[in-house]
Amino acid sequence: MSRFPILLDLENSSTLVAGKGHLAIAKIRLLLAAGARVTALTYDDPKIENEFAGKIKVLAGSFKEEHLQDKKLLYISGVDRDELGRLVDAARKLNIPYNHVDDPENSNFTTPAMVRRGPLTVAISTDGKAPVLSRNLRAKVENLLPKDLGDIIETLHEYRSGVNKLIGRAADKLKFWNNVYSDREIGTLLSLDGAQRHNRILKLIGSFKGHKKSGHVRIVGAGPGDPELLTLKAHRALQEADVIIYDNLVSEEILSLSRRDAELIYVGKKRADHFKTQDEINRIVIDHANKGLLVVRLKGGDPMIFGRVAEELDALNNENISHEIVPGVTAAAGIAASTEIPLTHREHASMVTLSAGQLKGGTSQNFTGLAGAGRTVVVYMGIKTAETLSNSLIRDGYAPHTPIAIIENGTCKNERRIYGELRDLSELVMNENVKSPALLIVGNVVAEAPDYAYRGTTPLKIAN
Repeated sequence: MSRFPILLDLENSSTLVAGKGHLAIAKIRLLLAAGARVTALTYDDPKIENEFAGKIKVLAGSFKEEHLQDKKLLYISGVDRDELGRLVDAARKLNIPYNHVDDPENSNFTTPAMVRRGPLTVAISTDGKAPVLSRNLRAKVENLLPKDLGDIIETLHEYRSGVNKLIGRAADKLKFWNNVYSDREIGTLLSLDGAQRHNRILKLIGSFKGHKKSGHVRIVGAGPGDPELLTLKAHRALQEADVIIYDNLVSEEILSLSRRDAELIYVGKKRADHFKTQDEINRIVIDHANKGLLVVRLKGGDPMIFGRVAEELDALNNENISHEIVPGVTAAAGIAASTEIPLTHREHASMVTLSAGQLKGGTSQNFTGLAGAGRTVVVYMGIKTAETLSNSLIRDGYAPHTPIAIIENGTCKNERRIYGELRDLSELVMNENVKSPALLIVGNVVAEAPDYAYRGTTPLKIAN
């Protein structure tokens, strides 16, 4: 059964609670908090009469159909099966919503777990199938929402009609309220007292009204693949973006977290196979920002590590477009955690190098002073140049038998781990048909991986 969620206005509405015990008391409290007028058929439960004396109407005896006349809602708790049947039959006959507590089969509505902040209500329901889960999720939401958020909503509501008159276009109104209700602005308003809040809101309205329409670009790191490794700031950027321009390494799971009406533009970018050139990507970003849109340029991992972010920043600066960078979990950090390979280790490595597989123009890396005992090298985009890479690392300091890990689709559900020795790198890549994205970790720290002992056997496929 799938239930449709609604928020019911019970202010000054007549309701009936038929039952006894703590669950009946809980429902009476809930209804009173919603502003309802409560009649209780208590079955001689003195606790109910004592707690709510003067606040509710109390009925004695067994249920009669007349008890439901003009009632808007019925809660039932702690009654025998015959009494339950009479109550449910009468509610159905009179078309009154009824709920037998913790019994979805004898209810035509369920009560969600709720978090309230003034006019804001967050309701969580499992259709009555897992009420404990609903309560646990409510506790998490409670911790996420500031206690004074309701006051902020009430204050901003005072300005709503004025803003709607001042800002004509629907798209501009949406942009204004998206900015006001962003995490950053809400955080600012929460830190101010009443008068300061009003001054801040007036300043936001004034600056928006007279502001020349201009866009903003956020260059955002999407992390190594697992959507749960997305930062809170990156998630907020996806929720607020008008346009998301994304690369090949960004998963559908991460894209699904974006605002529903955001425009998604794929620009590809694989090694030697660019769907769009860097100049074309820059132009797409700039053109959308010049339309006054909030643009997210979404990149796998961290944009500051092998993300070609410098070229995009140059383009934005040349066009005087405002921008910011939202860091992400880089593949080296995410995969180190996933595989339990410590990139540094008191006995094995006090230095970590992050390296690209080859330099611009196809020349090989020089690892002199970086490769060897006491060091870990993590290579991004090195699969296509595995043989040259292996030779360079051995030439510049590593022993041929140095442990290596090749991690394909790191942190994702289809993660694959291949272990071996540096001298066999090219052969492993070829025999195991390793595909990008894949990361190479080189150094004695690799032997610390719990599954390193399985090297040489069928490569491990990890279900995260």
